[in-house]
Amino acid sequence: MKEKQPDHCNGSLLGKQKLSAADHSWKKSASSHILVTVKNEWQTQINVPAETGLQRLAMIVYGLQAASLFTGSLTLFAGVIINYVRMEDVQGSWVESHFRWQTKTFWYTLLWLVIGGVTTLILIGWAILLAASLWLIYRVVKGWVYLNEHRAMPH
Repeated sequence: MKEKQPDHCNGSLLGKQKLSAADHSWKKSASSHILVTVKNEWQTQINVPAETGLQRLAMIVYGLQAASLFTGSLTLFAGVIINYVRMEDVQGSWVESHFRWQTKTFWYTLLWLVIGGVTTLILIGWAILLAASLWLIYRVVKGWVYLNEHRAMPH
């Protein structure tokens, strides 16, 4: 049985504006009824895609990584937990490269913090800890810049 399309999808005017094909989408549900989602002009303008939420989450993780310089690395762990919990949600999007960048930043920073901490007794550890902190700052700033420009991180 063929479903009848609503009048606004047949080219009739709704209000005083004509809806284009991009303003509505057809979805087939499990019960094989056709559902239609219609967006007015103002709804299209304020529509926030899922990637924006993921981008905001990546920004929060960069903030947690930056804060770890002042919190003794506690927020560094919180950031990587967020990365691993939400990694599946970002797969296939440009934000995924930021999540990978952030997890690599975590693991390499942790490695250098452990090496620096163990070698502080022979004084070289302080230089390693300083270098690890500067490297973390570099990674966070570069990631923030790319994220604000809506660019994926390079491999």
